Amino acid sequence: MSCNLPRFYLQVSIVLDGAKRAVEFSARGLLKNSLHYTFKSRDLHSLFDRQWHKLGVAVQSSIVSVYMDCKLIERKLTDEKDEIDPSGYTLITTRVEDGRPVDIELQQILIYCDPYLAEME
Repeated sequence: MSCNLPRFYLQVSIVLDGAKRAVEFSARGLLKNSLHYTFKSRDLHSLFDRQWHKLGVAVQSSIVSVYMDCKLIERKLTDEKDEIDPSGYTLITTRVEDGRPVDIELQQILIYCDPYLAEME
């Protein structure tokens, strides 16, 4: 299976890195630079135990927060991010190396426009 998507630029990505047991957040900065933040708290290690977990990422103008199983795990102060173009493509579970699809079990995905809803959940 190959994806024949037109050339695109990365706006936002969330990578779950099982080898590093980390959550990586990347976004496009206001100056079109790349912003990259790695969350690697020990509290995230159980995210990779092959059990069901709820992961939340709240993105505000200057803070990115990661929640797991309804508990705040870590927050990072960020540079200002560019606005997201809602008419872009959304890719779920592709390998970073070659962009090929990856099989996963995803019970539910919710995307809210209000970053405070991740905290309220």
